[in-house]
Amino acid sequence: MADDARFMGRALELAERGRGLTAPNPCVGAVLVRD
Repeated sequence: MADDARFMGRALELAERGRGLTAPNPCVGAVLVRD
């Protein structure tokens, strides 16, 4: 479960990098995880 939160946090960090550059679309971040 802790890994899930870490991966989600990383996706949010990546999405934040696009702030102000993606209008009118939302900022999106993605992390691919092999389980």
